[in-house]
Amino acid sequence: MDGWIKLHRKIRENPVFNDMNLFRLWMICLTEATHKERDQMIGKQIVKLFPGEFVTGRFDLAEMYNRGLKKKEQKPPTTIWRWLENLEKHEFVVIKSNNKFSVVAVVKWLEYQTDGQQNGQQVVNKWSTDGQQVVTNKNVKNLENLKNISTTTDNEREITLGDTYTKVCGTFVMPETFKEFFSSVRTLGYTEVFCIELLLEASESSTAGKPSVRYLQTIFDRWHKEGIYSRSQSKERKETNRGGSVADKQDRLAFIDNL
Repeated sequence: MDGWIKLHRKIRENPVFNDMNLFRLWMICLTEATHKERDQMIGKQIVKLFPGEFVTGRFDLAEMYNRGLKKKEQKPPTTIWRWLENLEKHEFVVIKSNNKFSVVAVVKWLEYQTDGQQNGQQVVNKWSTDGQQVVTNKNVKNLENLKNISTTTDNEREITLGDTYTKVCGTFVMPETFKEFFSSVRTLGYTEVFCIELLLEASESSTAGKPSVRYLQTIFDRWHKEGIYSRSQSKERKETNRGGSVADKQDRLAFIDNL
């Protein structure tokens, strides 16, 4: 295992620091989480992981926890899993399980663990009580201006689909229905940049700001049919199509239908 995580001295002010069992488990979560979006094969199933997530199970987690400990210090899988659920209760992690495995997501990973190249910019001198570093000025600006991204700028290549979903929907963990939708879009040959543009388009045209998969599908069908690849192209097409009356009406009706 290689790489590193960010940890600040203020971890000592957090109650977890005084519980050696929880602290050990928390460190395992931080060091197991992936730093980049990737696919992981679990049996015959491909699981898409976003930054801050990792796949585990009761016995796998127990093996990691007990590794290197003396026999008398080792804990049973049920106890370690109960501690993990305690971390979830206190909003350190989110656990999503099925009958085969669990995906654990570290809460606010993108905010705290994103690698930022300072390039002369001062790091924001604020720290959370869970001991993780707050983002740099550059990353704050990137997240706040997600909706102003252009498909031709360098900034967009620094922002993933997971980043965009977090900003648009206000939650770190992307539901499986969204993952499956974007995966199906990618299998048709569309890029992640296209998926980001599609999600932002749906968010901007949705009064709720949090589009459903059905609404995303409606917009994708129109873009696919008309050969649209970005929000700017969509806007131009609407403006040339009777001021956008036809396209706007279709999207609005689709949104209302999805409520």
